[in-house]
Amino acid sequence: MIPVYEPFIDKTEKEMAFECIDSKWLSGEGPHVKRFEREVARYTGVKHSVATSSGTSALEVALHAIGISSGDEVIIPALTNIACAISVIRVGAKPVLVDVIPENWGINTKKIEEKITSKTKAIMVVHLFGHPVKMDDIYPLAKKFNLKIVEDCAQAFGALYKGKKVGSLGDIAAFSFYGNKIITTGEGGMVCTSNTDYATRASSYRNLYFGQEDKFLHSKIGYNFRMSNIQAAIGLAQLKKIDWIVKRKRAIARLYREELPGLSLNLENSDSRSVFWMNFVLMPPDFPYSAKEIIGVLAKNGVETRPFFQGLHVQPALINVGLFNKESYPITEHASENGFYLPSGPTLVDKEIKFVCEKIRNLENITI
Repeated sequence: MIPVYEPFIDKTEKEMAFECIDSKWLSGEGPHVKRFEREVARYTGVKHSVATSSGTSALEVALHAIGISSGDEVIIPALTNIACAISVIRVGAKPVLVDVIPENWGINTKKIEEKITSKTKAIMVVHLFGHPVKMDDIYPLAKKFNLKIVEDCAQAFGALYKGKKVGSLGDIAAFSFYGNKIITTGEGGMVCTSNTDYATRASSYRNLYFGQEDKFLHSKIGYNFRMSNIQAAIGLAQLKKIDWIVKRKRAIARLYREELPGLSLNLENSDSRSVFWMNFVLMPPDFPYSAKEIIGVLAKNGVETRPFFQGLHVQPALINVGLFNKESYPITEHASENGFYLPSGPTLVDKEIKFVCEKIRNLENITI
């Protein structure tokens, strides 16, 4: 089976993990965590990084850090992982949806202003599939309406917008280091910001708001969202490979475009460097088979794929708490129905990619 995603792991991760084990410091206060935070801050070009237990917790920590709370509204794209909506709900605020654009499935920046109200306090931009959102459209809105900018960089570690790393483009950012992300710690996340106050709040919230003078006098409610020392050790090993990983991810995307010229694949804006987290393919509307049927055929031929996200406005978990009543987002709905991910991990070799593409090109000759 050609996997949809496999991380690049070798002896470097093993050496770092055993170094951590030998130190007998495995918990979230260990030296590898602090070093990983420093290295991620340096790489992304921010002053502070705060390690967390997951990308989802990183989003929640980031929202708390900038002061989002009960009664506030946060604008997010309709097409993204449900973690974006959940993190907003967890801090007591309300997610407000905006449809996406078909070029790279980022939020439609031209549709944001019509969703802004007096309760709107932030815009969450999601660099979906590793493609940076057009931030020059976001900055004037943030200034005009005094809004914070939260970057969801879960899929975009190493991506650039006008020469700047994602994670440094807004007020605060959240990364994921899940097993299928650009770099991985297995589970884990990171909050990045150049605002010292935000970093302090983020660090306290993810660590139970321990007291400054008396550790066990807690001034506020916080959570245990810490990253373990052994996860950070693996992350440090992964960071050593980031340039190679990004280069390989871009080469994989380029080969897909060469082999599948007639299909709609992720596009890269001229002002950005995408890391092509996943290569998303959108089947043409006149294609004889549905995305679900194609996924089944590819599986029978040893090719693992993934269906696309479903829109947040059709998620029962969110509808059941009173959100998105009968809302419609046509671009999101079209993508969810007709698209899927191709194998995209950095360990793929060209022969495997060409095999996948051959099976897709021959789909019209296959009986389902």
